[in-house]
Formats: sequence, structure tokens, C-alpha cells
Amino acid sequence: MDEFGSWKSPITSILATKSSLSFQEVHLDKTSGGLVYWSELRYDEAGRYVICSSDGKQWTPKDYNARTSVHEYGGGSFFVHNGTVYFSNFFDQRLYVQTCHDAKPTPLTPADSGWRYADGYYCEKHGLIYCVREDHSVVDKTIKTEALNTVVCINPKTEEQFVLVKGCDFYSRPRVSPDGKKLIWMQWNHPNMPWDSTEVCVADFSDDGYSMVDGTTKVVAGENNSVMSPDWSCDGHMMYISDKTDWWNLYQVTGNEHVNLTPVLKEVGNPHWTFAYYTVDIDRSGSGKAAVCIAGVLNILDIQTKVLTPLNTGFDGHRLVQYHNGVIFCVASGPKQFPCVIKVEEQSGKSTCLCRSRY
Repeated sequence: MDEFGSWKSPITSILATKSSLSFQEVHLDKTSGGLVYWSELRYDEAGRYVICSSDGKQWTPKDYNARTSVHEYGGGSFFVHNGTVYFSNFFDQRLYVQTCHDAKPTPLTPADSGWRYADGYYCEKHGLIYCVREDHSVVDKTIKTEALNTVVCINPKTEEQFVLVKGCDFYSRPRVSPDGKKLIWMQWNHPNMPWDSTEVCVADFSDDGYSMVDGTTKVVAGENNSVMSPDWSCDGHMMYISDKTDWWNLYQVTGNEHVNLTPVLKEVGNPHWTFAYYTVDIDRSGSGKAAVCIAGVLNILDIQTKVLTPLNTGFDGHRLVQYHNGVIFCVASGPKQFPCVIKVEEQSGKSTCLCRSRY
């Protein structure tokens, strides 16, 4: 018998990854047609990230790579609004705009700036993009020893950028309230990791959405526990995930009360290694519901009654969830099933595979 490691295995890395891919993000265009978009990490293309849509289109041209390096781990590389895709390109870290799948991407941010972008979001109320910007030029110029993170807004027409929030080491998930008057976000500082101690903060916008009103920033939750995924309900209540019970549960702020909507001894959240790893998504059609992954199981939550209804999709694990008007999209997998992007119809319970990670 040959000594362990002395023989050449017939199972190569190429064989293991051939004709396979990994799903990185899922985003639903809730403003135009209901198309769902996802990004594929393609092993046979040297790890290139490619954006695809549920109408069978591939969006990312071969000389582009839809991947950001913010916080180095990335995530939140693209977002979609009204049929237009906005994405970060790995090779130059600029933000690009693509109006259709076969259109050449157009840069929205300056070249050679040292700026990277992630976790973007288009706000219809202000006609502006809100995102996290990471400035590496301060390191190149030896002004700082590490990159400078801020929350910025970008005017997609003029390409102007405005810093809204600064001062912390890291930021994530800037989201505008339904009435356009407030911004909520997540922040944390060294030496904490995002599963140690973070904060969810909120502040008032100026009328035009280009700046925050001085003195209005408040810490909503956090301080010595891990809070994440801040968002807004359709009626303007702040929502977030917190582990203050030692389990990451979903909370809603009503007045001064922070109500646990999922009081279970199971995890709703996940360690915040990357942006846009959604385990909760609120139905923006006004149903008063949210799709929630609890310990990987897909549920529909009635936000008012706190009733959870599990959905049997035929898969054991679910992540990257998107929900609108009775339809859920997510990545699903199981011990005997390769990951798939699936569509789940809430009323009938029917699950349809849109794309498999291995063929």
C-alpha cells in the first residue's frame, strides 16, 4: 500500500468544480416586471462573478466581473431598479450601470479614485443611490493606515457623491424609510467583529436627501450585542435582527418598544461576513408579511400577529431570500441536493427550480 499523499489522486480540482457554480447574491426587481437576478461564481471562468436573470439572460460581459472588494470579503456587489442593473466591477472597483443584458456597462463613478462600493440601494423618493463606500486612496497617500468607510449617496444623473455618515470603522445596509425622511444603517468599530458588538442607527434626512440633519442621529439598538440587517416595514417601523437573547431574532420598533417578532431559540441571522446575505425580506406589496429563514427553514411571518408559517419547499436550507406579492425567491439546498435558485408560490406552496449550481 502506498503511503498517504504519495500517489496522484484521480479526483482533481477541475473535476470537482467542472460544470458547477456558486450563487453569491439574489435580488428581486420589485419595481419592474418582477424579474429575479442572481450572481454566479463560475469556477471554470477563474472565479468570475456573472449576473443572470430569470428570463434566461446573462448580463455581465466577458471582460467584466461583478464583484466588489469592500471589507475585502465583498458581497452586495450589485442591485437592480426598474430593469436597470448597477454593479461593481472587480478589475477597477468602479460602479457601472447596465440598462439591458446586451448593453455595454457605463461607469457611474470616477476612475483611479481608490473608491470601492457595496450594499447599494436605489431610492425612488430621492432618485439617489445609497451605499457603502470604502476609500483606499487615504492608504495610498499614507493619510491613514487602513481604508476609510462611509455611507454615501450618488446622483446617477450627475455622478456626484455626498458623504452622509462617517466616523466608524465599518458600515452596512443603509436603507431609506418609506416616506424618504430617515436613513437607517448598521455600524461597528475595531476590535469588534460584527457578531460581537454592533449598532443600528437612524438619522433624519435633509429635504433633498443629500445630507443628514445635524444632531438627529440616534442609536436604535446594539451596544454590547450583535445587531444587523436594519430595514423598514411598509408602514415605517424600524426592523432589525439582534442576538440580545443569545439567539439572532427579528425585532420591530413600535414607539419605545422593541418587539421580538420571532421569539424562538433558533437563529434568524448569520455571521456578517459579507453584504447582502439576506435571511429576512419584507413584502413591499403591503401584505404585512415577511419571508424569514429560521435555522435555514423558510417561513412566512405575519408581522402583526407574529404567526410563523413554515413552507415545505423540498429543501432543508434556504438563504438569500427575496419576497414580493406572494412569491419568494431564494437559494435552497439540502444534504442530497445541490444549491438551486428557486421560486416559491406562497398560496400553493409550489416550488420551481430556476437555476442549478451543478449540471
